[in-house]
Amino acid sequence: MHDLLRCWVRFFCRIGSHLALILISSQIAFGDAVINTARVHPATDEQLRLTDQQWKALSAAATHAIFRNIDEAERSLSFAPGAIPASTGSAYDYVRGEDQQYNLFTWVRDSALVAMAIVDVYRTTANLELKAKAAEFLMKYARFGIKLQHKKSTYGYGDGKYHKNGDPITEEWGGPQNDGPALRAVALSEFALALRSEGHLQTARILFQTVISRDLDYVATNYNAKGVDWWEEHWKNKKGFHFSTLIAQQDALNLGQKLARRLDLTPSAKWPDVEQRIEEWLPKFWNSDLGIFVATLDSDNRPIDNGRSENDSLNYIALLGPRLGARDSQITASNPQMMATVGRFVQQFDHFPINQQSRGHYVGRYFGDTYFGGNIWAITTMARYGFDYLVAIDASNKGQLHLDNHDLTFLQPIAGNNAKFLRPGTTLNRQSKEFKQITAALIDHGDRGLVDMLTLAVGKLKFDPVTHKLLNPLYISEQYSKEHGGAEALPNLTWNYSVLYHAILARQKAVAALRSLEAELSPMSCAHILLGVR
Repeated sequence: MHDLLRCWVRFFCRIGSHLALILISSQIAFGDAVINTARVHPATDEQLRLTDQQWKALSAAATHAIFRNIDEAERSLSFAPGAIPASTGSAYDYVRGEDQQYNLFTWVRDSALVAMAIVDVYRTTANLELKAKAAEFLMKYARFGIKLQHKKSTYGYGDGKYHKNGDPITEEWGGPQNDGPALRAVALSEFALALRSEGHLQTARILFQTVISRDLDYVATNYNAKGVDWWEEHWKNKKGFHFSTLIAQQDALNLGQKLARRLDLTPSAKWPDVEQRIEEWLPKFWNSDLGIFVATLDSDNRPIDNGRSENDSLNYIALLGPRLGARDSQITASNPQMMATVGRFVQQFDHFPINQQSRGHYVGRYFGDTYFGGNIWAITTMARYGFDYLVAIDASNKGQLHLDNHDLTFLQPIAGNNAKFLRPGTTLNRQSKEFKQITAALIDHGDRGLVDMLTLAVGKLKFDPVTHKLLNPLYISEQYSKEHGGAEALPNLTWNYSVLYHAILARQKAVAALRSLEAELSPMSCAHILLGVR
């Protein structure tokens, strides 16, 4: 009798454990967050529209998530002060058989892009406590950068990845990654410029004379050295010159000269010369046969494969989003060739099953990606929709939008088939109603896509009706399944939140530009123009 009872107990225990596994498999607990792994239904048309207050709440949530990750890394994961974690978690890639422990390392590139967001928080927030927190961290980040600069490592400043305490990686690793020093210089130059404008001249000069100028000297010396790409793929035998790296280097040199002049210091004579050389080099990345800016030139053993390989990963959409709307160059967001490149990039992911089922159009890194199976990436999808805002801003700043056969690949799906004014050879001037129409369409398209991606990641967005605060825990994973939309790969990627923050910041500027257009095109404004009244 007792043996029979024990058998029944073991049976129910097994059933219970299986049920528990089934329940656990539908949700992965991460800190205070619960990441949904079941198919998330796309947002309805009504849910895709947010108020200005709700967009502000999303921006605040992204800011909180950035500092949450940084605080957790220093407090619980033993990261050095100023080191930014790629993620606070880890995951095992069963496709490649690799353990990805992003909670043990810091990347120069990722960290710089997150630091850029913190600089913008410092410049724009009216919350003095948050402003002080941003300033305190950025000074830690600068000191950590100096620490890395003085480390003896395989590639020196070109090392892209370090242990969380700042020690170099001793095992074989891809390099050089020459985008890192450039992006760090961009972030800290922007911070120094903000400090200078507020009267903190001495602090700005210290930043320039230590970490910033050293990074810029490295850029000016190594801009024409082959390196690995942003995604660090196939680094052993496929180094080359990368479009995104050169853009970062050009921006760094441009900002460095601007900063030096503001500080009454003399920039290196090499910086303007190298900046100009890069400007002349960038158009050579245009491939007229493919209709895109290819990501890499002069690659070692790296085939183009008709543009449908990692050669046109177009990763600069995600990585350089904050810069594409504010560049002193011919290559900006509203450049027809740039828009064409983004349009082609999006088409590469038509084959994702989820794109056949939902309102949104999610993108990954590149066609044929195998990392964790090659799924939807949150950073590229959010940045792709943030790019819509950047086009609106850039075109508004220039006062026109030129159309040719290239950029219609990007603009036609956004404006719709009824936009008959989208004809090659046409230039839409700021004063025209068509310019306002395409600007509004870009913002609307960006809004819908960004909210849809967030809905996929954290569920239906919920806001407090009184405070407008986002009630969803904002934990965004590195990837989401191309099949069903469930969370994949690394949890809680810090980079995600900086991309989201910058997309919303770009949206604010795009909306301001649209409202300015509406005011200019109002009947009263037209009457003032006709009558010569100011």
